Amino acid sequence: PNTDVMNFLPRQIPLTKRASGNLRTVRPRSASSYFALPGIEVVASVGNAHLPMFWRSAAKPFQALPFVKNGGLEKYSITEEELALLVASHSGEENHVALVRGILAKLGLDESVLDCGVVRPMSGKAFQKIIAAGEKVLPVHNPCSGKHWQSNLPSTARTPR
Repeated sequence: PNTDVMNFLPRQIPLTKRASGNLRTVRPRSASSYFALPGIEVVASVGNAHLPMFWRSAAKPFQALPFVKNGGLEKYSITEEELALLVASHSGEENHVALVRGILAKLGLDESVLDCGVVRPMSGKAFQKIIAAGEKVLPVHNPCSGKHWQSNLPSTARTPR
């Protein structure tokens, strides 16, 4: 086994405990830190505050800020449920796909603007349903499709005021 990974895991802490029916308990593990600027001092932490952090999906709320700050929610009548999808990953279930398509429709865009690529849904049930229906996995099933439309908006739509 990779000893780096083995040494990494014990420094994380269990966040929650979940179980579903007869399935085994799942304990997602994490570490979290709160920093003060400008000296970038660790003010408080849970787990190892010095673990490497990868920006990835944590950037999504910040990427949506110009759209939100400039009135995009109001201009396009974006609901709270749609906003949640804009700033997070989704598992490709039918309701998520419908939300992404609804957002695109409100913006006058279609799925061709989704430059996130085709990725199998994170939900195994959603993936099996697509396969059983003889359909193809599409970019709209990508966990990041809720935010990828933003980079394709004309500048006037990104800054609607």
